[in-house]
Amino acid sequence: MFQAAGAGPGCGGGESELRRSRRLTEHRRHSTLLPGVFAEEQERLRELAMNAREEQRGQEKENPAGFDTELLFNVYTQRGDQNFALFNYVLEQSRIIEEMTKDLKQVLY
Repeated sequence: MFQAAGAGPGCGGGESELRRSRRLTEHRRHSTLLPGVFAEEQERLRELAMNAREEQRGQEKENPAGFDTELLFNVYTQRGDQNFALFNYVLEQSRIIEEMTKDLKQVLY
């Protein structure tokens, strides 16, 4: 929108933007500090919190829904075996139908 006097291109406006950005960053950092806790302790607490969040994300990636993966695997394999057995049954029934159809054609013709 509007630019302050002397903040145009080539007038050092980028430098003042950089200072302003640094001030805002420093203000945010100071405003998030807990009262009565030193800055070093704050940094350590932040690191611990970030590590805990990363660890939690890692666990969520391993098991996002929080269910038993062994149970899931067992049910999956059981259903796969059932599906294979049903598939074989259908194939056998189809073979029997084809044989009966051939036999009927021979009898009728």
